[in-house]
Amino acid sequence: RMAELTDILRRFFSWWLGELSQLAPARLRAAVARGRSALLVTLAPPALKLAAYRGGELRPLGEVLIGAEPRAERSRIKAMLASAGLGGAEVALVVARELALRKVIELPAAATENLREVISFELDRHTPFQPADVYFDGRIRPGQPRPGRIEVDLAVAPRSAVEPGLATLRSLGLSPDRLCVAGEPLAAMNLLPASELPSGTSLSRRLSFGLALVAVSLLLASAYLPLWRMQDQLGMVEDQAVTVLQSDRLR
Repeated sequence: RMAELTDILRRFFSWWLGELSQLAPARLRAAVARGRSALLVTLAPPALKLAAYRGGELRPLGEVLIGAEPRAERSRIKAMLASAGLGGAEVALVVARELALRKVIELPAAATENLREVISFELDRHTPFQPADVYFDGRIRPGQPRPGRIEVDLAVAPRSAVEPGLATLRSLGLSPDRLCVAGEPLAAMNLLPASELPSGTSLSRRLSFGLALVAVSLLLASAYLPLWRMQDQLGMVEDQAVTVLQSDRLR
């Protein structure tokens, strides 16, 4: 249950921050995108291809053979990350498009509140897979196809095709924060469930959570500020009324 709650909160804050980011000026959004950095690892059997993502651009770092001697490869990866300045950066495993199923599905608008859970229930209707056999995620498309309905971009990757890469990353001391499909924006989807995310909190995750807390605070402030003002006004009216009554009594 805790993993489910964590997953719901993560996706809610991810969506909310995405919505809030659209309110920021275009130049500010572009600056944030340019400042984001991550280590992208692409499945390319029999190897993993490593690349540095920074400022919206990819720079190849090298390859790691799947099944190679972990200790030697771990040292090599550490040197790669140090030279690329990616210490503590988000780690994303990228699945080749031919290994993933991409589809647009239609769901009731009520599914917005617990999208991942609804997709899990509907997965075998829209794909040839069972939820336990795949990694998946969905993103709500802008607009409504018809009243009371939403369209969802669905991404599905078989566990059999992905787990060797995930296992290799973990054996090399890399804890994947994100599982995405090649060609998609880095933050578009994350096919990893909350139960398989690193237990530690990276700097980027702390910043995201901090931004979410700021957003919550601002929302609460905007909701309750009018009430506080009304209370202040009522208090002033009461003080004035008491002053008037006391003046009348003195007369």
